[in-house]
Amino acid sequence: MQFVHSLRVAPPFACPGSGGSIGSVLAIDPANGSLGSRSRVSGLSLDATIALVSGSAVAARLVGHRRRRVARSPRRGSIASRRSASDDRPVGGSPPQWPLGREEVPWPLGKGEAETLRQVLIVHRHGARFPTKPPVPGDLSWPRRQQFWESYKGHITPVGCKQLQDIGTVLSARYPADASAEGLFHGVERIDGRIVAAYCSNVQRTLQSAWSFLLGFLPSASVFFAFRSERVFSDSLRQAVGVPVYIEDSNQSDDRLFHEWELQDGYKEWRKQNIRRSPFLLQAAQSPEYLTLLDKLGTVLCDPKLGGGSAPSSATASEASEVDALSRLIACKDVDTQVAIAEAHCRPVLPNRHGIEVSGRERGLLRAVGDEVKRRWFGDASGAFASSWGRRGAGYLAHKMWRHLQDRANGTCELRFVDFSCHDTTIAALAAHFGVELPEMGFGAFFALELHERDGRHEVKVFYNSNPSAGIASYASLRPLVLPLGASEKLIPLDECPSGCIDLSDFRDHCRIPDIEENFEAFLDLLARVDREPTRETLKALLNKIGWLSFAQWRQRYGSKFQEADVNGDGRLSHSETQEVLSKSEYVSSDSGGSATEKIFRLVDKDPETDQLCEEDVYLAMCALIGVRGGISSKPGLRMQGASGAPDAGGSGGVGGGDGGPRALLQFEGVVASMRKEALI
Repeated sequence: MQFVHSLRVAPPFACPGSGGSIGSVLAIDPANGSLGSRSRVSGLSLDATIALVSGSAVAARLVGHRRRRVARSPRRGSIASRRSASDDRPVGGSPPQWPLGREEVPWPLGKGEAETLRQVLIVHRHGARFPTKPPVPGDLSWPRRQQFWESYKGHITPVGCKQLQDIGTVLSARYPADASAEGLFHGVERIDGRIVAAYCSNVQRTLQSAWSFLLGFLPSASVFFAFRSERVFSDSLRQAVGVPVYIEDSNQSDDRLFHEWELQDGYKEWRKQNIRRSPFLLQAAQSPEYLTLLDKLGTVLCDPKLGGGSAPSSATASEASEVDALSRLIACKDVDTQVAIAEAHCRPVLPNRHGIEVSGRERGLLRAVGDEVKRRWFGDASGAFASSWGRRGAGYLAHKMWRHLQDRANGTCELRFVDFSCHDTTIAALAAHFGVELPEMGFGAFFALELHERDGRHEVKVFYNSNPSAGIASYASLRPLVLPLGASEKLIPLDECPSGCIDLSDFRDHCRIPDIEENFEAFLDLLARVDREPTRETLKALLNKIGWLSFAQWRQRYGSKFQEADVNGDGRLSHSETQEVLSKSEYVSSDSGGSATEKIFRLVDKDPETDQLCEEDVYLAMCALIGVRGGISSKPGLRMQGASGAPDAGGSGGVGGGDGGPRALLQFEGVVASMRKEALI
């Protein structure tokens, strides 16, 4: 099999490392508030023991090499040296490495599965990272200088890159890039952007995670980067450069693919109240063991959020105590994240001036809180599927996943493998949309969806690995899951899902967003007609169908950008002001001249020679571009047509254009690049 070769350079931070975390799922007995062996809390079956898991593996050269198995002895006092959840020794130390030189494939395909496999989608969390904010006063783990956090907060580390590269290596053994063998890449002589693609959010840690994953999965392939909006106009020549990583144009607040909930009014308040309704957390707030832990953490970290807070003035004494404990408990989620980061990097856990250590049992209590808070990000505390935020938080992502699967099943797309690199919030939203509650979302946690074709029918196998940095052992128990997909009124714990396949039609019925591709084509047609007839009212009608930000929300987010462009301060953009903005745009083609400005004006029924654009005009224009870029086609390129109807050079497959439609769209892109550098798909 041929790859598009380039000088192979490892991504920054992709140096050897290891990582691990301690899984923990302690349950509270609802009858007495004590910790029990197995207890039903908020619809979850919670294991009473702490799942001690080991670190990331060195999986390179796993396939095709026979090597001696190396046994590694854990250091005294390390995570691996502890044997039970009741052990009170402190956490920390060096997690063990994966065994090296295994001859067998860590996660092999089942008998006959290689012949039926047609496509694979992976949705994974990024690897281990730096904290996203400075430490609290009592934590001595990290620098306190502001310059450090301005430069590195949230960035992936060498350990995080290695975690994703290890995952890629394991999957390369399951799906070998061998054109001559039965399997995912059977008959594929050249792997490039027409066969493999990746998507990531617009942050460093997800981009580096996608790159590191591909480095493990296809180590000989060239990887190139492009903003996702550029994908709509990518042609065969560009995709032949190598395997693309498509980056979301928008930042978190506008990223519909990986942060759709940020576009929804009311989500933050709902989440805040939903977490406080969690039966597990309410019971934990009354547990003497948890209260002791809260006091200890408050002393260790000197954090006011852990040391207590003020209750509402109207609350009774007992209510004030409960509210205070619950708030402190919820604040422990951030502590759990800090500890997970420390463990992944073999750093001491919460080093402090008092010399107080966190025991293994206390770590388990802390992890249980962190996992429960994450489940309540999108899963309703009552367990009700209908009132959860899964569809509103990840509906667009689920639709895109289905679209890829459907296009491959229809034979209209050659993509064999698609990677989505995102966040634990994205994974949590997707799980709630699927109707399940996850046990854990460790660094690199992933959903894997396999499309199989048997006797003319297409089925989907869904797998979930909650903690791949635990090593090869984390793959041993993976099984195909029949997700509820709305068939159950309650969210179901993942381990209670039966084993089996999901019919692609069932996946479609749950995940498809009606008319979204039709709206995409309608926008293209609209842009083709701006020079011939009024389009403003048609544009408004389309926007009412698909929705985005309200005008009030748009003003709040982008009003300052409009004011910056409004040089003379009259509240409108003149032709010259708009032209100035477009001239600085990185998206407008160099030969577009003033035609892009004219398209913007005519789209909202304004004469570019005599009229000016008000805020609402610019809002409508931005919404139009959002709608165009919202196309979900998974085909490798759109057919670009000019006025003659002939394809533009390089166009191949996809949605047909109209009289000047794509050309107008290319020119039209500039206004958003001028008003904001990130656009929404």
